[in-house]
Order: sequence, then structure tokens, then C-alpha cells
Amino acid sequence: MIIFLVAPPRSGTSFLYNLLCYNLDLIYPTNFLKFFKNNYYIGFLFQNLFFTFFKKKKKLKSRYGFTKGFFSPSEFGFFFR
Repeated sequence: MIIFLVAPPRSGTSFLYNLLCYNLDLIYPTNFLKFFKNNYYIGFLFQNLFFTFFKKKKKLKSRYGFTKGFFSPSEFGFFFR
């Protein structure tokens, strides 16, 4: 199943996106994948490998849609531009 969150700016979509990522077992793009702009598949493989070792307590905090940390959810704005 693919979920698209579409809403006007400043309406809570970043919070909802973070909430879905942290509470459901989903595959989502992270800040780590920004380093693999040419091959996202390889990035997802490395992410799954490292994610199991460095899994930390997650925070629902973002500033204007940007989150801190390698494995935090990313809105992937550069990809959609």
C-alpha cells in the first residue's frame, strides 16, 4: 500500500508523517538516503543494515518539515523537485 500525504503548508502533515513512520511498520525515506542520489536501492540496503545496529529512541520533532538524524524520516523534497 502506498500512502501520499497531500495538504496545504503548515497543516500538520509533517507531524502526521512522523507519527505514521514511528508507530507503524513502514518503509520510508530517511535523511540517510540523501547520500545515495544516484542509486536509492543501494541506499535502502545500507539503511536496513545500519538501522538494525543504530536503532535509537525516536523523537517526533521537525522544523519546517526537516528532521535531525540519519534515520529520521525525510520528506524528500529535493527528489520531488
